[in-house]
Amino acid sequence: MQATADDFYIQLAHVVLAHRCVFKEGDLCDYLAGRTYFGLTYAKRGRVVCEVAGGSRFTISEGEVAFIPRGLSYLLRATEEYEHYTVNFALDPEGCEGRGIREMLSCERMTIFSPAAPEIYEKHFSRLADVWRTKATGYRMRAAAEAYALLSSFVTEHCVLGIDPISYGRVLPAKEYLDRHYAEEVSVGMLANLCNMSETGFRRLFLLVFGKTAIAYKNDLLLLHASDLLSDNLYTVGEIAARCGFRDQNYFSRFFKKHAGVSPRDYRAKYTLT
Repeated sequence: MQATADDFYIQLAHVVLAHRCVFKEGDLCDYLAGRTYFGLTYAKRGRVVCEVAGGSRFTISEGEVAFIPRGLSYLLRATEEYEHYTVNFALDPEGCEGRGIREMLSCERMTIFSPAAPEIYEKHFSRLADVWRTKATGYRMRAAAEAYALLSSFVTEHCVLGIDPISYGRVLPAKEYLDRHYAEEVSVGMLANLCNMSETGFRRLFLLVFGKTAIAYKNDLLLLHASDLLSDNLYTVGEIAARCGFRDQNYFSRFFKKHAGVSPRDYRAKYTLT
């Protein structure tokens, strides 16, 4: 079932290394042969300069997070004592989905940003480093869980799937309302009011941000939730229709078949969880 317009998924293959490290002023770290794995790093204190092959220079400073793509060639130079957390990992590119995800993974530069709540990143990085250091039973799975949490936070907060963050923020009240009230009747006028915008301006901006109208976004959510309920096999089709805000079971069935390509009963027969 297709995800909503701002959803994403990164398929982690495995964590390779996670640690806390301190560079002294003047220390160098040579990746000029190109990184073998993807990396995510958090600067706990200090600063380091990244000199990328080709002449570009980036600085990672205290409180910043950086995503480093596989294959990038660069040299790290600590301009002062630099304490940081780093996790190196392998991804399955074919299992990665979402607007901006493929571009981020193939980008020939670092993606560096200042998170709104750096303490959250430091918490996950610290846990990940501890899990990797102690290597208790099941450590690889727990390391993967922390790495997923970091990647999810990073993409959600910084990349926003390739969406302009200012535009995304303006229509966010409408998105959040639809996420909670997808089974209720809503109007474009009401959603526009939530965003303090005119209907015309809201329609244009929502379409620009999500690539579809607000009603189409709502329909995507209905379809996702209806699909889950059908797979659970706990309710009749009529009960599911009611839970999704449809007063008429036949109308729900027509809606579902139009958007999913199969009837609710055929979907249930194919995807029921056993």
